Amino acid sequence: MGHSRNNSECIVENGGWIEVRRWRRPNTERFRMLALLWIFPSGGAAMILGLRMPDWSEARGLLQHLGVVEFEQWVALAILLAHLVFAWLAWRYHRAERVREVAFREPNPDHDLRKLR
Repeated sequence: MGHSRNNSECIVENGGWIEVRRWRRPNTERFRMLALLWIFPSGGAAMILGLRMPDWSEARGLLQHLGVVEFEQWVALAILLAHLVFAWLAWRYHRAERVREVAFREPNPDHDLRKLR
């Protein structure tokens, strides 16, 4: 059951990838991107909190105040808190993380399969 190879099937050495080394701060970049993308869930959470403010006029004591807050408002608060944590971690890593060399693979432009024809 062997397959015969014709000339149109070519195998590129190393799979067409090259190893690239760059100087980066990976944790800073990760949390900066999370903080930027987390704007969308935070916007929805702010709308939930803004449109459905709890009525605390009849609540007496801390437990009754907490009982007035609905489940989706707790989730919205957690989403906003996560956004603050991501922004704080991005700032912290920006100040503390050292630049380091990171190696990764990217496609080799010299071994583009379209050039093998």
